[in-house]
Amino acid sequence: MPKNNRINDTNQTKGNFGDAFTYDPKFNGPTDKRSCTDIFFLIIFIAFISGWIVIAFIGYSNGNPEKLIYPTDSYGDICGRGQYHDRPYLFFFNLLKCAKNLNHKIFDRCDTPQVCVSQCPTQTFSLYQLNRLDERYKSLIICKYNITATNENFKQLINDDKCAGIYFKSEPFAGRCIPSLLTMSGQILTDEMTSGGNLMDNTNTAIDLKKIKDTNQAIVLLLNAQQVGYKIIQDLRQTFSWIIIGFGLAMLISFLWIVCMQWFAHLMIWFSILAVIVLNSCGLYYAVNRYTTLSSETTAEPLVNVSSKKSVNYDFRKSMDNNLDSYLANRDTWFAFSIICAIVLFILILVLLFLRKRIKLAIALIVEASRAVSCVKSSLFFPVIPYLMQLIVISYWATVAILIASSARPQYKNLKTGQDCHPNLILDSDPQSCVFIQYFESNVIFAAHLYNLFGLLWGLFFVIGVGQVSLAGAFASYYWVFKKPQGVPFFAVFGGLYRCFRYHTGSVALGSLLIATIRFIRIIIEYINEKCKKYADNCFVKVVMCCCRCWFWLLEIFMKYINKNAYIMIAVYGNGFCTSAKDGFLLILRNATRATVLDKVTDLLLIIGKLTVTSSMAILSFYAFSHKLEFLDIPTLNYYWVPIVVITFGTYLIASSFFSVYSMAVDTLFLCFLEDCERNDGSHEKPYYMSKNLMKVLGKKKK
Repeated sequence: MPKNNRINDTNQTKGNFGDAFTYDPKFNGPTDKRSCTDIFFLIIFIAFISGWIVIAFIGYSNGNPEKLIYPTDSYGDICGRGQYHDRPYLFFFNLLKCAKNLNHKIFDRCDTPQVCVSQCPTQTFSLYQLNRLDERYKSLIICKYNITATNENFKQLINDDKCAGIYFKSEPFAGRCIPSLLTMSGQILTDEMTSGGNLMDNTNTAIDLKKIKDTNQAIVLLLNAQQVGYKIIQDLRQTFSWIIIGFGLAMLISFLWIVCMQWFAHLMIWFSILAVIVLNSCGLYYAVNRYTTLSSETTAEPLVNVSSKKSVNYDFRKSMDNNLDSYLANRDTWFAFSIICAIVLFILILVLLFLRKRIKLAIALIVEASRAVSCVKSSLFFPVIPYLMQLIVISYWATVAILIASSARPQYKNLKTGQDCHPNLILDSDPQSCVFIQYFESNVIFAAHLYNLFGLLWGLFFVIGVGQVSLAGAFASYYWVFKKPQGVPFFAVFGGLYRCFRYHTGSVALGSLLIATIRFIRIIIEYINEKCKKYADNCFVKVVMCCCRCWFWLLEIFMKYINKNAYIMIAVYGNGFCTSAKDGFLLILRNATRATVLDKVTDLLLIIGKLTVTSSMAILSFYAFSHKLEFLDIPTLNYYWVPIVVITFGTYLIASSFFSVYSMAVDTLFLCFLEDCERNDGSHEKPYYMSKNLMKVLGKKKK
């Protein structure tokens, strides 16, 4: 901290938590005499961004996003492109071998030949039990490229996996042939090319419905995603205009809420607390009631009567479509809702019982923050800039991730020897034996993905840091003037933004680097934890991973707290990150009793305000889209909760953007208040900068 901000006199206090701030007649808020801070980390940040751009260029030069969109056959060729432009669909010789893909990319590593076809099979039948390939089958049989099946060789071709032996009546989805309407006799699938015979596999065993369901779990996931995704997109299209209206209304309510906070802060905060308690109580009652009701209901009967031998048509795709509404008919869902509502309600009641006095102090601080926001009105619209910057960072990350993933090289394997090969270099007499296995992601590509992920984290936290430093400078300018609001600079927010970019970009880069590193380590730990669950699922590993996850989670929370205080001190004094973090942390420690609880209670009250606005919009949208408001012309939807979820989530983000200004205002004013108490004593020579209302609530008096 600059030397002129601390004066050595006999009244200076010194202890375990550093020297207290002392009176300085020259200090009147954010200093104008600044210099660039933490330039080394600014250089590192620029170098990292340059490397990120290079990776994006390499991915753009070598990548082909079509690999991620369109299906690829066993030779690495994209169906519907190039020489196979007239064959847009991917056919699997034996879908029963695709079950292991449940934990991998669906269909990418299916151990069965895959070829591009112009049309999916229109009938369900098997070739394994045939002795003669008559004319009916010659037009239906599907083989590898440049192979023709005849009556003499079709048996050998099927055994060598050069022609498919089992065919399911299919429909194309995402460029792949997926089973659709299947004929059944009881639980056994029927061969439609015979007179009601059973569908047989290569071991002369009848294929039943349970087998195809159990062995094709990947298909189940794909079908669920397809059906649900299609219906969700359809609902979003139908309600797009209503969603926009909902977002506009959410913005209006959030803005009015912030404006009303300037005059009715006490009333609105207590109303928010009461509203959240009432809503949680109602939610808890409804969830418990639904859980009790569903527990008493009997289970549904099976879709297919096992004992019945009557031939029926079974819609495989429809049976695999787990309607998301069914989750609301699951008692476990309501049990989870009950637990969540009970925990939230319990915490709120404890806060009211044991922190009543702290709540009053927190409300006074929020009232002061309301006055600061009313003086610096541009702060209400400033969050739009950081959010747009975050949107740019996320879009860039997603684009680079797609380009990197599509840069993977195809890996081929010889079916006879099991060795890696290349179709253009194979010396085997049968060129069909060298087949495509997967797109192989080398260590370079994996490292590029990690680099891109770290870039996303660093970029997002950097943007957040810039916004915090800018707002802190504006609200510090408000606090450290005697004549409010006349003495507050007109462009306080943009003045803080200018100082941040002009002098302290390196400090923000350092602070965001620390948080990004911790978050990156947490992601790696989560990845390792998932691997441990799969390969080393034992108690000792679980305990170690749980401790690591908990410790780094706490570390991230602590560092975010340190960062915010450091950014406030940077905005006021213009020092480097480490010096500012130390001074801010020691200032908090010297006032730990007052600061710790009050700061967290204030954050809780702001969160309750956000929840009140969000809950209001959620209830309003529920009544609108469930057709309880008959005067609104709402279209009939597949899932009425889709626009409700979108509007609720969007409302929370919009409310967060407004309340984030309040949060930063409260934190800045609180640190300034603590420093004001150390610098001044309320006398004529050392008057307080705090307002009369804040002075009264906190027990301070002018001498």
